[in-house]
Amino acid sequence: MSRALRTAMVTIGFLATIATTQSVNPLAADAAGRGQRAWYNDHWINMATDWETATACTVDASGAFCFTTEAELDEYLAASSPSVATAVTTAAPVVAAFSCGTTLRLYDGTSYTGSLLQLTSEGIYLNLGDFGFNNRTSSYKVGGCSSLFYSGASGGGSLYPTSYTEAGDQFPSMLTGWNNTISSVYIL
Repeated sequence: MSRALRTAMVTIGFLATIATTQSVNPLAADAAGRGQRAWYNDHWINMATDWETATACTVDASGAFCFTTEAELDEYLAASSPSVATAVTTAAPVVAAFSCGTTLRLYDGTSYTGSLLQLTSEGIYLNLGDFGFNNRTSSYKVGGCSSLFYSGASGGGSLYPTSYTEAGDQFPSMLTGWNNTISSVYIL
């Protein structure tokens, strides 16, 4: 069993213990109300201020988790839900009964390189600054639900052309004038 898988299993057990003893909001900010808290290795980090050595983070209804590599993130996802992990890595639109089934992946490098932020929360504006990803998107993969990209927080500013952010779309670079300008997203 790999180190990443062991860490994921320990993390799941830890979070299950927390969930049975207190109410946990997986999209909760840190104590000061700024940034998303994420579990990385053996401790919490504030994604808005420092990802430490993490390069791949996922945020969903169960919480936020960061990993040193995208491969470790994919291994964690495969252990959690093999069909979703396969669809995410191929950007194939798979529809689950309760949601899109796959995720939105934003990369800070062109051609799906650099740090990766994976999001799944539908129906709310997600401010990328809360995740330390404001104005960093250079390439992306849209999962099973179409998404909206905005240049401002909370859906403000200009809207990225929606014909490029439909379910299953993926682009190795942003349209001219849009590199490193996305501040919020909305997954439909």
